[in-house]
Amino acid sequence: AKIDRDLPADTYHASPAINASTLKKATPKEMLHSLVERTIPTPAMMLGTLVHTAVLEPETFATDAWKDQYQVFTKTKTLDSKAAKDALAADPRPLITPEMLETAQRSRDAVWQHKLASQLLLAQGHCEVSAEVWDQELCIMRKCRVDRLPDDTSLGVIDIKTTSSALL
Repeated sequence: AKIDRDLPADTYHASPAINASTLKKATPKEMLHSLVERTIPTPAMMLGTLVHTAVLEPETFATDAWKDQYQVFTKTKTLDSKAAKDALAADPRPLITPEMLETAQRSRDAVWQHKLASQLLLAQGHCEVSAEVWDQELCIMRKCRVDRLPDDTSLGVIDIKTTSSALL
Protein backbone atom coordinates (compact mmCIF):
# COMPACT_ATOMS: atom_id res chain seq x y z
CA ALA A 1 0.00 0.00 0.00
CA LYS A 2 1.11 3.54 -0.73
CA ILE A 3 0.38 5.99 2.11
CA ASP A 4 0.61 9.75 1.59
CA ARG A 5 0.26 12.10 4.56
CA ASP A 6 0.51 15.31 2.50
CA LEU A 7 -1.59 14.66 -0.61
CA PRO A 8 -3.90 17.62 -1.38
CA ALA A 9 -7.60 16.74 -1.50
CA ASP A 10 -7.91 17.80 -5.16
CA THR A 11 -5.10 15.43 -6.14
CA TYR A 12 -6.70 12.59 -4.18
CA HIS A 13 -10.09 13.14 -5.84
CA ALA A 14 -8.49 13.35 -9.29
CA SER A 15 -6.77 9.98 -8.87
CA PRO A 16 -8.21 7.24 -11.11
CA ALA A 17 -8.16 4.78 -8.19
CA ILE A 18 -11.60 3.77 -6.92
CA ASN A 19 -12.91 4.50 -3.43
CA ALA A 20 -15.35 2.45 -1.36
CA SER A 21 -18.25 4.85 -2.03
CA THR A 22 -17.99 4.16 -5.75
CA LEU A 23 -17.89 0.39 -5.20
CA LYS A 24 -21.05 0.59 -3.07
CA LYS A 25 -23.15 1.95 -5.96
CA ALA A 26 -26.14 -0.23 -6.78
CA THR A 27 -25.44 -0.71 -10.48
CA PRO A 28 -22.44 -0.58 -12.84
CA LYS A 29 -24.11 2.40 -14.53
CA GLU A 30 -24.14 4.33 -11.22
CA MET A 31 -20.51 3.38 -10.64
CA LEU A 32 -19.49 4.68 -14.07
CA HIS A 33 -21.49 7.87 -13.55
CA SER A 34 -19.70 8.55 -10.25
CA LEU A 35 -16.34 8.02 -11.96
CA VAL A 36 -16.91 10.38 -14.91
CA GLU A 37 -19.25 13.04 -13.56
CA ARG A 38 -18.20 15.71 -11.09
CA THR A 39 -20.22 15.47 -7.88
CA ILE A 40 -21.98 18.68 -6.97
CA PRO A 41 -21.83 18.98 -3.18
CA THR A 42 -25.20 18.87 -1.43
CA PRO A 43 -25.87 21.06 1.63
CA ALA A 44 -25.34 17.96 3.80
CA MET A 45 -21.96 17.34 2.12
CA MET A 46 -20.98 20.98 2.64
CA LEU A 47 -21.91 20.74 6.33
CA GLY A 48 -19.80 17.60 6.64
CA THR A 49 -16.84 19.43 5.10
CA LEU A 50 -17.31 22.35 7.50
CA VAL A 51 -17.48 19.99 10.50
CA HIS A 52 -14.33 18.19 9.32
CA THR A 53 -12.48 21.50 9.08
CA ALA A 54 -13.79 22.70 12.45
CA VAL A 55 -12.89 19.46 14.27
CA LEU A 56 -9.69 18.39 12.51
CA GLU A 57 -8.25 21.84 11.82
CA PRO A 58 -9.55 24.06 14.64
CA GLU A 59 -6.68 26.52 14.18
CA THR A 60 -7.63 26.95 10.50
CA PHE A 61 -11.35 27.16 11.26
CA ALA A 62 -10.67 29.91 13.83
CA THR A 63 -9.27 32.14 11.05
CA ASP A 64 -11.08 33.51 8.02
CA ALA A 65 -8.57 32.01 5.54
CA TRP A 66 -10.76 29.00 4.65
CA LYS A 67 -13.85 31.16 4.01
CA ASP A 68 -12.54 32.21 0.58
CA GLN A 69 -13.52 28.72 -0.63
CA TYR A 70 -17.23 29.36 0.06
CA GLN A 71 -20.03 31.88 -0.33
CA VAL A 72 -21.79 32.60 2.96
CA PHE A 73 -25.38 32.85 1.75
CA THR A 74 -27.80 34.91 3.88
CA LYS A 75 -30.71 35.76 1.57
CA THR A 76 -32.80 32.68 2.42
CA LYS A 77 -32.41 29.84 4.93
CA THR A 78 -32.40 27.15 2.26
CA LEU A 79 -29.90 26.59 -0.50
CA ASP A 80 -32.43 25.33 -3.05
CA SER A 81 -34.13 28.72 -3.57
CA LYS A 82 -34.00 30.72 -6.78
CA ALA A 83 -31.83 33.30 -5.02
CA ALA A 84 -29.32 30.57 -4.09
CA LYS A 85 -29.25 29.25 -7.65
CA ASP A 86 -28.70 32.80 -8.94
CA ALA A 87 -25.82 33.24 -6.46
CA LEU A 88 -24.20 30.03 -7.71
CA ALA A 89 -24.62 31.13 -11.33
CA ALA A 90 -22.75 34.35 -10.52
CA ASP A 91 -20.07 32.71 -8.35
CA PRO A 92 -19.32 28.96 -8.57
CA ARG A 93 -17.97 28.67 -4.99
CA PRO A 94 -20.19 26.39 -2.88
CA LEU A 95 -22.86 28.02 -0.73
CA ILE A 96 -23.01 27.73 3.04
CA THR A 97 -25.41 29.37 5.48
CA PRO A 98 -24.72 31.03 8.83
CA GLU A 99 -26.71 28.16 10.38
CA MET A 100 -24.29 25.65 8.85
CA LEU A 101 -21.37 27.57 10.34
CA GLU A 102 -23.03 27.56 13.74
CA THR A 103 -23.70 23.82 13.51
CA ALA A 104 -20.06 23.18 12.60
CA GLN A 105 -18.90 25.26 15.57
CA ARG A 106 -21.26 23.44 17.97
CA SER A 107 -20.12 20.08 16.58
CA ARG A 108 -16.48 21.05 17.02
CA ASP A 109 -17.10 22.10 20.62
CA ALA A 110 -18.98 18.88 21.43
CA VAL A 111 -16.25 16.65 19.97
CA TRP A 112 -13.42 18.51 21.70
CA GLN A 113 -15.30 18.44 25.04
CA HIS A 114 -15.63 14.64 24.81
CA LYS A 115 -12.81 13.09 26.86
CA LEU A 116 -11.91 10.15 24.59
CA ALA A 117 -12.47 12.01 21.30
CA SER A 118 -10.24 14.90 22.38
CA GLN A 119 -7.51 12.49 23.55
CA LEU A 120 -7.56 10.73 20.17
CA LEU A 121 -7.42 14.03 18.28
CA LEU A 122 -4.56 15.29 20.44
CA ALA A 123 -2.50 12.12 19.91
CA GLN A 124 0.46 12.51 17.55
CA GLY A 125 -0.67 11.78 13.99
CA HIS A 126 -1.80 13.22 10.67
CA CYS A 127 -5.13 14.43 9.28
CA GLU A 128 -6.47 13.61 5.81
CA VAL A 129 -4.10 10.72 5.10
CA SER A 130 -4.50 9.14 1.65
CA ALA A 131 -3.73 5.56 0.71
CA GLU A 132 -3.82 3.46 -2.45
CA VAL A 133 -3.59 -0.30 -2.75
CA TRP A 134 -3.93 -2.78 -5.60
CA ASP A 135 -6.99 -5.02 -5.14
CA GLN A 136 -5.97 -8.36 -6.68
CA GLU A 137 -9.47 -9.81 -6.47
CA LEU A 138 -11.13 -6.97 -8.40
CA CYS A 139 -8.02 -6.04 -10.43
CA ILE A 140 -8.37 -2.35 -9.59
CA MET A 141 -6.44 0.28 -7.69
CA ARG A 142 -8.41 1.25 -4.58
CA LYS A 143 -8.03 4.43 -2.57
CA CYS A 144 -9.15 5.84 0.75
CA ARG A 145 -8.73 9.06 2.69
CA VAL A 146 -8.61 8.71 6.46
CA ASP A 147 -9.76 11.68 8.56
CA ARG A 148 -7.01 11.17 11.13
CA LEU A 149 -4.34 8.50 11.41
CA PRO A 150 -2.58 8.44 14.81
CA ASP A 151 1.12 7.55 14.78
CA ASP A 152 0.27 4.97 17.45
CA THR A 153 -1.68 2.54 15.26
CA SER A 154 -3.14 0.80 18.34
CA LEU A 155 -5.45 3.84 18.62
CA GLY A 156 -7.09 2.90 15.32
CA VAL A 157 -8.31 5.23 12.59
CA ILE A 158 -10.45 8.31 13.27
CA ASP A 159 -13.38 8.82 10.90
CA ILE A 160 -15.73 11.74 11.55
CA LYS A 161 -19.33 11.46 10.39
CA THR A 162 -22.21 13.89 10.61
CA THR A 163 -25.83 12.89 11.02
CA SER A 164 -29.13 14.65 11.56
CA SER A 165 -30.03 12.20 14.33
CA ALA A 166 -28.03 9.91 16.60
CA LEU A 167 -31.05 7.71 17.22
CA LEU A 168 -30.86 4.15 15.93
